[in-house]
Amino acid sequence: MLTPPEEDTMDPSRIAARLLAALLALFAALTVQIPSSAVAASPFPKAAGPRQGPLFEVTLELADRSRISALAGFDVTRIKGETVLVSATKAEVAALRRAGFAIREVRAKEERRRGKASGRPGWSWDQFHDHAQVTTFIQDLAARFPQLVRVESMGRSVEGRELWAVKITDNPDQQEVEPEVRFAANIHGDEVVGVEMILRFMDQLTRYYGRSRRVTALVDSTELWFVPMWNPDGNDAGSRYNANGYDLNRVFPDEADSVPSNLLLGPPRDLSALDAEAPEISAFMRFSERHRFVLGLSFHGGAVVTVYPWSTSPDGYSVYTPTPDDGLFIALSKTYASRHLPMRESSEFPGGFYNSANWYTVNACSQDWAYKVTGMFDLDIELSEQKWPSASSLRGHWAHNQAAMLALAEASRWGIHGVVTDSVTGRPVSASVKVEGYDHLTFTDPDLGDYHRPLQPGTYTLLVSAPGYATREVANVAVFGAAPTRLDVTLEPVSARPAYKIDFRPADGVVLEGFEVDNGRVFGPRGNGLSYGWDAAPCLDSRRHLFSQDASFDAFADMQGCAGRVWELAVPNGSYRVRLVAGDAAEESSSAVRISVEDGLFAAGTTAASRWAEGSVLVTVADGRLTLRNAPRATRNALCAVEVIREDARSGAGRAARPLSLPSRRSVGGLPGPSLPAMR
Repeated sequence: MLTPPEEDTMDPSRIAARLLAALLALFAALTVQIPSSAVAASPFPKAAGPRQGPLFEVTLELADRSRISALAGFDVTRIKGETVLVSATKAEVAALRRAGFAIREVRAKEERRRGKASGRPGWSWDQFHDHAQVTTFIQDLAARFPQLVRVESMGRSVEGRELWAVKITDNPDQQEVEPEVRFAANIHGDEVVGVEMILRFMDQLTRYYGRSRRVTALVDSTELWFVPMWNPDGNDAGSRYNANGYDLNRVFPDEADSVPSNLLLGPPRDLSALDAEAPEISAFMRFSERHRFVLGLSFHGGAVVTVYPWSTSPDGYSVYTPTPDDGLFIALSKTYASRHLPMRESSEFPGGFYNSANWYTVNACSQDWAYKVTGMFDLDIELSEQKWPSASSLRGHWAHNQAAMLALAEASRWGIHGVVTDSVTGRPVSASVKVEGYDHLTFTDPDLGDYHRPLQPGTYTLLVSAPGYATREVANVAVFGAAPTRLDVTLEPVSARPAYKIDFRPADGVVLEGFEVDNGRVFGPRGNGLSYGWDAAPCLDSRRHLFSQDASFDAFADMQGCAGRVWELAVPNGSYRVRLVAGDAAEESSSAVRISVEDGLFAAGTTAASRWAEGSVLVTVADGRLTLRNAPRATRNALCAVEVIREDARSGAGRAARPLSLPSRRSVGGLPGPSLPAMR
């Protein structure tokens, strides 16, 4: 498994390089002033636009890649070595010149026309297809294969075109316990190869169903969704942008400076600005939040590479920026790239895959939003050096991509799968599933309670939680190869088993569902039936981390920084499992977390790559108060949240879940491996 090189954050040469880059970025920020006429008033990041009127493709040569950060606010569309392509208005071109960038070429962007297949009546795979043709194709597909295909509209584009989503599965009118996978293309209207790849893949899945074991197994065990034309107005105009002039892959909510959201715990988002200016994205977001997509592929153009998140870095530099699931993202990327010959043999991107932020940083993009907010593992697939190549190349593109698309869809079966239910009622629970040691949440389907967590082979501890329920911890869950492991979990409601969740944060008015709040007051009754607090006022702080999924992680009480060093909760005497989360989102150096919990010890470490530590301690309370205090040799006890679960007052309805070979009507556990030939 490939992993990025370890970075020594204390290396003087690295510190000097970062300082130089920061100074250059500051200089650029002072000198690169985009005229107000270049970008109209917008509720989105500057790079999003809007851009109207004549547009130009600007080719820059950078003597130092650290200057890439100085291009924040411009729409960078491609970086190859030291060459940068920027989509710009006339005023932005002038701003780049004034800033001293070495401009090699400025070329007016031309509208492209779809390649028509001369002499071929009706449908042809040797041409690009417009929105009307795509509409006809998917409606015909649904009519010919009613047992497999359903079509719905996510909404309408600025100019009123339907935003189609197509479902292919064996029982399209039923909800089933199976993973959902999403393919999307054409978020940039002039990147068109992906549209044709999705149409071909849908055609192959339906025509080979019942004839190919591999295709049949995939369709029987997976709910496949396709968004073939995300930006139909841009496609029709041959433009990167939507009809309002926005780059749709630069307008997703960027929540670095707000309370983070996710499908379970986050506050509702105001999508009114998107509804007005980029309805293609607000419709897609609502569509995504109605589902629980496990994997996704978003097709692009302008390079040949598979890129994986993060797409942005906390300081805005082009630097390797891994997610908590970096190893898994690399394995997924290799699954696609290794089956795509030009990608695999790339000299620019060894192996055919690359960390997106290490290539160049992109803020407010779909890939990061999907992973952070919905829990989905989303890859961006760059299909062609030319965004709109000759139609004669389409058969070659399909030959390169069909096996990779099939293998990636099959990868949705990797890891651990199961159903989460209420131990009392047996009904499905809308819950989050987390793997201990990985700061990432997966979410259950609220209607069926099923979850699907891709993982590489290994042994894991799962944490399953939901508002109003005691968190369930299941250890030693084994994943073997590509075969799925089933793990069904029951959660006990707090009414059946005493459990308390406390979130430590300043008095900022934020109250997370399922949590009580500690704002730093001394011990006493809180008016919620509980008594808790500190021996003295602690330091409380809040950090909005760019990559955090869980708002309970982004505020803390500093147990060492101020007077407050001891925290207590009044509870009946008995045995308790105490789960703690500690860490500071802004802390970039390694630290030791050591907190005494009664007669137990919570000891863990945090690093710049993994800024939070969590774990549980079994303790006995004999004096009516559960007590937390600093333990010796602690260097940074930033306490974010505590959950206290009564261990000797179980309702008896919950049982320990156990890993199984995943059963299915059609032997899902026996799916062929991803290395078999496509469509055979």
